[in-house]
Amino acid sequence: MNLTLPAGENHRANPDVERFFAGKIFGEECFALGFDMDCGQSLQRAVPEAPHILTDSRALAHHVAKLDVQTLGNAIFSRWRAWTYWDQCSLDEEDWAWFGVALKRLAAITEAE
Repeated sequence: MNLTLPAGENHRANPDVERFFAGKIFGEECFALGFDMDCGQSLQRAVPEAPHILTDSRALAHHVAKLDVQTLGNAIFSRWRAWTYWDQCSLDEEDWAWFGVALKRLAAITEAE
């Protein structure tokens, strides 16, 4: 399965992205990497001045540089779980933007490891 997106394209450019993300594999990988589905608690502790950071991509983008790998991974896992379990609907553009900010930052800070 190819999960890459052409430069400048969004998730609609590759339907495999949404299928992968909506399936169980993503959560299993988060768990295997040692991330905790903590309902965003570690994120809120790290950035208490941003109460909507778990759902607001602009707030996340503003504070994402402050986050360590564990906190960011926990936030991604928690937001993914909220979407796949509680929300039970398609992600809107704001949701995709949030995941884009979070996953790009996670890739950047883990690239050197």
